[in-house]
Amino acid sequence: MKKCLVLIVAALLLAFTASAQWTRGGQKKEAPKTEKTQKKRSSKESKKTVKSSKSDKSVAEEKRKQEEAERQRVAEEQRRLQEEAEKQRIAAEELRLQQEEVARQRAVLEEQQRQQEEIERQRIIQQAVDDMVWVEGGTFKMNYREGVDVHKVKVTLSGFYISKYEVTQELWQAVMGNNPSHFTGNPRLPVEMVSWNDCQEFLRKLNQMTGKNFRLPTEAEWEYAARGGKKSRGYDFSGSNNPKDVAWDRFNSGESTQPVGMKLSNELGLYDMSGNVWEWCQDWYGEYSNSPSTNPVGPSMGSGRVIRGGSCNENFLSLYVDFRTWAEPTSLMSTVGLRLAL
Repeated sequence: MKKCLVLIVAALLLAFTASAQWTRGGQKKEAPKTEKTQKKRSSKESKKTVKSSKSDKSVAEEKRKQEEAERQRVAEEQRRLQEEAEKQRIAAEELRLQQEEVARQRAVLEEQQRQQEEIERQRIIQQAVDDMVWVEGGTFKMNYREGVDVHKVKVTLSGFYISKYEVTQELWQAVMGNNPSHFTGNPRLPVEMVSWNDCQEFLRKLNQMTGKNFRLPTEAEWEYAARGGKKSRGYDFSGSNNPKDVAWDRFNSGESTQPVGMKLSNELGLYDMSGNVWEWCQDWYGEYSNSPSTNPVGPSMGSGRVIRGGSCNENFLSLYVDFRTWAEPTSLMSTVGLRLAL
């Protein structure tokens, strides 16, 4: 029994000893393995750190590159916008300069045109002055017609000037700045649709422009000039016994006015004193004096002003140099115009 116990104890001690040795051996063997593992782990961690550092640097570099690229893109965009703005500024400046040049050229052309118009206006007005014809004074039987029993009176006139032509539309336009005429299309047509009062304003302006003293002829002056003055050959119409030679009437005018000076003139070189348009005279319409007179000017008052000469829509009876009628000073008619006297 004791011997068995001893064997059991010995076996247990032997087992314990082997176990202890195995444990120590294992620990001894484990220590190197743990250190190696730690080294490996440290190496891995170091590698991870290096990789992480490299990764961080790569990310930072990439970010830097992106930021630099963005800065360059922004800078490029700003430069592009600046260049575009500069182009627009240059284009706007060029457009402004072009517009200024166009405006300058237009102003130059307008000024040249204005100067040409002014030259033409002065030419027309000067031509009106040059067209005045001297009528030597004398004595004649006013309102007299051979073989016709009409009132006649001996009238003596001083010399005066009267226009070769009826006042044209271009002359009226040059003075008044408008053309009131019914018949248009040629600047040399006689002006019409002008009242006696309008004629006074026209004369006032014309005299301001020329420094002259233009006026309407008196009725006596008009008839004396229509008859040919001292050169008269006693014609029934102004310049001929045949109205077709010297006058526009309803039978040859189409009942519209015609350019002045197209028919034959009378003995003094005056045109259209028979026909084309009636012509305002200065006088009030009234009865003639029975006594001889010198430079008569008609009644001192009345309701109408004298018109003489007939027109393009009248028959030949109104074209006689002694025929007279009247119209109210405010009347506007497409067959009544005027002739200048001085």
